[in-house]
Amino acid sequence: MQADEVSRMFSIISRRYDFLNHLMSFGLDAYWRKRLVSLIKPKPGDLILDVASGTGDVAIELARQFKNTKITGVDFSNPMLQIAKKKVAILGKSENIKFQFGDALNLPFKDNKFEAATMAFGIRNVENCQKGIKEMKRVVKKGGLVLILEFSRPNNFITPFYWLYLKLVIPTLGGIFSKKQAYLYLSSSIWQFINTVNIADDLKELGFIHVKKIPLTLGVVSIYIGEKAL
Repeated sequence: MQADEVSRMFSIISRRYDFLNHLMSFGLDAYWRKRLVSLIKPKPGDLILDVASGTGDVAIELARQFKNTKITGVDFSNPMLQIAKKKVAILGKSENIKFQFGDALNLPFKDNKFEAATMAFGIRNVENCQKGIKEMKRVVKKGGLVLILEFSRPNNFITPFYWLYLKLVIPTLGGIFSKKQAYLYLSSSIWQFINTVNIADDLKELGFIHVKKIPLTLGVVSIYIGEKAL
């Protein structure tokens, strides 16, 4: 699916997106985001970028854990960003978090601007995974971290149940509460991604050091971390 088609799809499902995320992950999505954010150790005043920010949950978690940081969220779906801005305003975090429209493959920021960059469940929707990671690397300062939270392939007893959940449950729930076609795409994109892409290898190939993969919830999702070499 082309980038503009993915953007339109997320715009269409934006209203029910948060609800379905919580429902389909059995509420674990909040725990996964907390783990992602807890791996960053910013200093007061540090700038952190959240790519594919969507409705802003990672940016909000960053602001909760690090009250004196400045967070910028970028996404290519304006309806998603409008929801994110409303959530941030309600929480009184507008001074800490700013959102803007932008493409993960062409981030609208100068080189070496941020201390860290995060992306949660967005890299599989980027047309060129390595280019997306390379862009995150470009805008992060030397010694800074790039952290990616994404679905991964569990190599244990849960694998067949995971496949059935992706193929049957996600599209069914999507059809009941939102747009079935969109969730058919999301489920197929997850399965294709976890069987064809190795984010840890991509990070190493792009010159990151101290690369780590941290599996969560029996390997259903993983956090990938790379440090930009000095």
